[in-house]
Amino acid sequence: MCLIKKTIAKKNYYYLSSRHGGNVIQKYIGTKNNELVATLLELEKKQRKIPSCFWHLFWDANPEKISFSKNGRYIIERILELGSLEAFEWLLKIFSLKKIIEVFITSKSMSNKSVNFWMIWLGLKNA
Repeated sequence: MCLIKKTIAKKNYYYLSSRHGGNVIQKYIGTKNNELVATLLELEKKQRKIPSCFWHLFWDANPEKISFSKNGRYIIERILELGSLEAFEWLLKIFSLKKIIEVFITSKSMSNKSVNFWMIWLGLKNA
């Protein structure tokens, strides 16, 4: 489920969008003045930042300025290589499991130890 903004005649309208089978369902929830919309926008804003408890994993960059869309691969690789299971649970809230596995399989920067762990954890290979 995601929040979508549509602009019509210079006014913003917000919808919740979700997929049910092969269909995409959009439900109108209001304008930015709506309390539910404001709450959802705030939650979305918080989710698009790396929590401060994981900043130590990104010592070589400013965690407040990392873009999820531009640096998704970097974030996923760093969490899989150095993060805890708590960090992995957070990662699943941001990226799909399919995207995480795709990055994992194509990564050339992960240690053998991490590769072996995630192969077993993700059920990609018999242990």
